[in-house]
Amino acid sequence: MENLFLNHLKKNFPSISVSKLIIAVSGGVDSIVLFHLCLKLKLNFFVAHCNFKLREKESDLDEKFVRDLAIKHNIKFYTKSFNTKKLSNNDNKSIQMVARELRYSWFEELSKELNVKHILTAHHLDDSLETFLINLSRGSGIDGLLGIPEVNDTVYRPLLIFKKDEILSYAKENKITWREDSSNKKREYLRNQIRLEVIPKLKEINPNLLDNFSKSIDRLQQSKSIIKDKMDDFIKNVSFTRDEKIYFEINKIKKVSNIDAYLYELLKKYNFTQWDDIRDLLDSQSGKQIISKTHKLLKDREYLILVKNSEVENKSLLINKSSKEVAVSVGKIKVSIAKK
Repeated sequence: MENLFLNHLKKNFPSISVSKLIIAVSGGVDSIVLFHLCLKLKLNFFVAHCNFKLREKESDLDEKFVRDLAIKHNIKFYTKSFNTKKLSNNDNKSIQMVARELRYSWFEELSKELNVKHILTAHHLDDSLETFLINLSRGSGIDGLLGIPEVNDTVYRPLLIFKKDEILSYAKENKITWREDSSNKKREYLRNQIRLEVIPKLKEINPNLLDNFSKSIDRLQQSKSIIKDKMDDFIKNVSFTRDEKIYFEINKIKKVSNIDAYLYELLKKYNFTQWDDIRDLLDSQSGKQIISKTHKLLKDREYLILVKNSEVENKSLLINKSSKEVAVSVGKIKVSIAKK
């Protein structure tokens, strides 16, 4: 495993071996194995540990375990505690989602503070399969079906080529100790249901499930690359930018077959989910709009106009009786006066 890990880094992430790193270490077997692999390769890294305060004394014992391990090997240790349950209730989000957001937000802050450009997490192939199945159940597009990405901005996941069983075998062979997270057995979490109930059944049907999943990911990556090239050409053809707004030419969009697929690829990164409404917007009257968390998509004659929400200002307008049109930041408003 050590040689495979080293060769994987050299081939796919050569900058890791010559850079300062942050390694996310929870105390579980995956992150502890990642810690030991990086230690054996004499990489230059810090340890970061999140204490989500979800398991009372267990959470504090996890933190102590990781702290002691870092001190033992003379590695700088950083930790942060979060009142995750309270934040989850306040934001009306699942605990797992809030914990994930807190984790990556703090890692990003810490990386800037320490001037580190590589954050390593210990996700493995089984984790990626779980993510694939979760996204599949939610009706995801190709990005979600790719599982967990190996690289996402500053976050690197060099253990994705390994199965959970391989990580456990390495830990046992090298007499590595780790902490067990009791919450991994709670079946009220969707990911745990997938791990404990769905995947074992799939492995009964096909024992080569993980190997075949890995092959599928490679093929999906190739398909995504083809789609990206096609979409880059499409975007250049149907859109232009003016005054920080993106204009899409409706007539050009309508010329393609599979319009729904093109609209999805065109607008998915702007957090839209109302795909049927967006399709209908092509033939709607000017002035209609669809809103996402971050953007607005407006119909203005022969264009769909994409605007950041912050750019759509709530202002009062003084309209003269003689005016037939009024210019606003996202286009024009037609004015007509009706008698009661």
